[in-house]
Amino acid sequence: MEHNVTIDLNDLDYMNLKYLVKENHISLSKLFEKFASDLIYGEKSNGGNQRSSAKDYLNSCQYDLHRVKEPKKELL
Repeated sequence: MEHNVTIDLNDLDYMNLKYLVKENHISLSKLFEKFASDLIYGEKSNGGNQRSSAKDYLNSCQYDLHRVKEPKKELL
């Protein structure tokens, strides 16, 4: 199932992001899909090291969110 998400980037940041994914032979959608999956320990996760890095990134950003922990295995 697909879900659409809107992000707010200035033109330069967007162009740099497009360049980054092109140089690494991955689509922008796949980059966000994999990062999100790593962050939530999803079925498309890249593995333990990537999950840990995604979690550490979010926790270091000082968002007003609860600390990221391994989620429950059942749907909420």
